[in-house]
Amino acid sequence: MTRLNALLICLCLALVCAGLVSYAVEEPPVEWIDPATGHRVIRLSREPGSASLYFHQNAYSPDGQKLIITTPSGLSTINLKTRAIEQIVEGRVGVIVTGRRTGNVYYSKLVGAESVIYATNLDTKATRRIAALIVFRSNMHGATHVYTVELKKQNRNLR
Repeated sequence: MTRLNALLICLCLALVCAGLVSYAVEEPPVEWIDPATGHRVIRLSREPGSASLYFHQNAYSPDGQKLIITTPSGLSTINLKTRAIEQIVEGRVGVIVTGRRTGNVYYSKLVGAESVIYATNLDTKATRRIAALIVFRSNMHGATHVYTVELKKQNRNLR
């Protein structure tokens, strides 16, 4: 019984030490020079898990001064002149596109069983609900179908 206790204590200590070592990992540098190319590289995000949008989603504000990124805590913009980060939308979202003229970011957010489409203005943070989609499984071979259950207004100037 004492051998088993000693083994359990050693195992617990090893796990605690492993946890402490993982906290000692250094944060990546904010800037560095790439040794292969000589180019200066600047890290814009601060929150691990942040990501830029895919090329076809237009990740820039209409004036080109802000870059939209997704973060684990929501949507944010990075001011490309000052590098200031501002949260625009709180919570997990799926970005669709940023309007080239309107300055709105269009995204979907799960609300219960619905996937709600929103538009949020990058400057004012005013948010409006565009539509709600519901996802459910049909009885035919377990196929997933998406149905529009609400469409408030058709807007032809989304971009």
